[in-house]
Amino acid sequence: MKILYFGPIAESGKPALGGFEAANRKNIDKLRQLRIDVEEFSNPIINRKWGKLGKLAYISLYFKPFILAKYIGRKNVLIHATPLYGKLLCPSLFLLKIARTCRIPVLVDVRAGSLLYYYQTKGKGKQKRLRAMLSSADCITVESSSYIRDIKEVMGIDAKAIYFPNLTICDNLPIQTRSHDKFSIFYFGRITMSKGIDVLLDMMNYLDTHYHLYLAGNIDKDFDLNIVENENITYLGLLTPSQLKEEMGKMHFFVFPTRHIGEGQSNSLIESMANGLVPLASNQGFNAEVIADCGIVLDKNATGAEYATEIKKIHMELWERMSEKASTHIRTCHNIDIEIPKLVALYKRILKIDNG
Repeated sequence: MKILYFGPIAESGKPALGGFEAANRKNIDKLRQLRIDVEEFSNPIINRKWGKLGKLAYISLYFKPFILAKYIGRKNVLIHATPLYGKLLCPSLFLLKIARTCRIPVLVDVRAGSLLYYYQTKGKGKQKRLRAMLSSADCITVESSSYIRDIKEVMGIDAKAIYFPNLTICDNLPIQTRSHDKFSIFYFGRITMSKGIDVLLDMMNYLDTHYHLYLAGNIDKDFDLNIVENENITYLGLLTPSQLKEEMGKMHFFVFPTRHIGEGQSNSLIESMANGLVPLASNQGFNAEVIADCGIVLDKNATGAEYATEIKKIHMELWERMSEKASTHIRTCHNIDIEIPKLVALYKRILKIDNG
């Protein structure tokens, strides 16, 4: 069995630019651990500032599908596609069209939380293309159980969607070195206004020196780190997966006041909870679904003062109970060692390979 994996994919061992990249990297690495032959086709980085070079990077997406020609007539080859819904939707549709021509089955893996947003707000042309993408799939997986209903009832696609959550590695967690005298608050991911960086900074104005905020990740152009003058805020830079795990072993809270329209099952949120960080997050995307009763979900327009108020209610003994509950929840519901074998079994059903 050979899997051709298309989408945003972080380089192995390198910092991911976002949760989508990080999630695909983990899935591919686990598939390979299970001795599944995976060939990856990562989306190029497209930067509008590059001008014509940026356009060439976009155009290159239309050439990648022609690699499928060498698999014509080969058995047990499957495409796992993780498409985006904005400007990269058309190249994804072209990929599916070429796959159909080559008679290669396709699993369309619907990630991110913006599918319905694009479907309901971007006009009939976008609706037609999104329906075409899902209708041409041999199988659809979704990272939120709500999409199972929405794809059928809202989009009118008469196809069974299968729940496939965002995952994290739940073994080999780092030795915890958390302070019992001060609380460390963590945010890692894209540092941008849509992820609520302004709320995080405002929150620290309402917390005393017993609390320290650590930031890690790629800084978007809409935020200038130089404006931060609070000595209780530290930027750790871009961290590799191993560095990130080490830092999470020192942290108490993960605060995530995101307003991002495409928020799905956040990779950062899931990883932090697995490592015992107590989550406080906005009711945006699928945050509430991920957190369940294992943290605090605030209104998506909650202020920094409101986040600070909730944090101050959590004393160390309560934090320890909440930490254990959050970690156990992720081990049960988002465990890569449990879910990837299910994905392999799904691949085999699509390809009609005997599991015995």
